Parts: sequence; structure tokens; C-alpha cells
Amino acid sequence: MTTNTAPVKWAQRKDSLYVTIPLADVKDHSIDVNPSKLTFTGSSGGQLYNVELEFVSIFLFGAFTVVCTTILSNCCLLNLTIVQRD
Repeated sequence: MTTNTAPVKWAQRKDSLYVTIPLADVKDHSIDVNPSKLTFTGSSGGQLYNVELEFVSIFLFGAFTVVCTTILSNCCLLNLTIVQRD
């Protein structure tokens, strides 16, 4: 099975990063968050998707320590909120 790059939308505030992965009915997903990157894999519509976001290149306020991650999932997308500590 071919792996596709998952679409990603993101926004940031000084103390947090918001990530949206707009895939419908995601199954068998795996999300790993650490101080340097976020990795997502999952399937939707019979297709396999993955994406890796390196925080060093997108986080404008410098390096951070992950305090907590909230993951909300519904039929149309995954929402992640990553809170940082300076």
C-alpha cells in the first residue's frame, strides 16, 4: 500500500501549538509528540497517511518542553493542542 503525506494545518501562540489533520474517519492512528517533532500515521478511506513535523523549523518562539498534548478526534479531522513550557 502506498503511503500518502497527510494534510496539516497549524497555528501557534507563544505557549502552544495547534495542529489539525483534516482526514475523515481516521483508523489505526498513532501520534507521537516529543520536544523536537510530532509524528502521525493513520489510515483514512483505505489509504495510509503519515506526516512528521519538526518543531525546530516551524516553532517561531524557540525550543520548548512539551507539558501536555490534547488530541480531539471526530469524523472529519484530528485536532492536537501542544502546550509548551519555556
